[in-house]
Amino acid sequence: MIQSARLIPYSSYARPSFSRCFLADLRRTEPTYEFAPPTDGSIIATYTYDPLDRLRLVDYGGSNRVRFRYVGLTTSAAQTIDDQTGTVSRIIGTGWGGERQLDWTATNSNIRYYGSNAHHDTVWTASSTGAVSATLRYDPWGTLTASTGASLPDFRFQGSWFDSTTSIAWIVTRWYAPALGRFLSEDSPPRHPGRPAVTPPLRLRCRRTDRALGPGWTIVGEK
Repeated sequence: MIQSARLIPYSSYARPSFSRCFLADLRRTEPTYEFAPPTDGSIIATYTYDPLDRLRLVDYGGSNRVRFRYVGLTTSAAQTIDDQTGTVSRIIGTGWGGERQLDWTATNSNIRYYGSNAHHDTVWTASSTGAVSATLRYDPWGTLTASTGASLPDFRFQGSWFDSTTSIAWIVTRWYAPALGRFLSEDSPPRHPGRPAVTPPLRLRCRRTDRALGPGWTIVGEK
């Protein structure tokens, strides 16, 4: 019997075609896997974390993996790395308060300066010459409503890293879904002596069971 897993429905009545099924380990507060219902339950992305509950690795399958490096013990990202090759994709410059101020490639090229509003949302980027390279506008819940520019920054709503594949944002140590306007998990629990900080992820499949009554999911087997 499976006792340490729960399924979190990710659906919006305003956008019924936009649905995901997240599987979370009850021993952790963050979703471990994301599934694409209701067909075969194939994994879209796998998220793993370090002992400080910071997002460590995003695995989209095959060689498409993004790894994060942080500033000391803080939650401020310092680099995004291609985990397959070990190549640094972007270096992130942060202020004393941890806010993202600019990023650039490992070859010191393609610099992007971040412009933010009072909510700490990234609303524009500019090149080293000062020319605006991208603009972003959001609704009150963080959904991108308008943008310009060929390359949008990865750090967007509240300056958090946005996963364009799954449309969720990693805010400090929790996943946030702009389409729902809420977090997908609770705050990280306090650490207790003798309790491991990182636990093995569960590997389960799920299928959709609801009809017209709203979202509902059930575990159908263990991989």
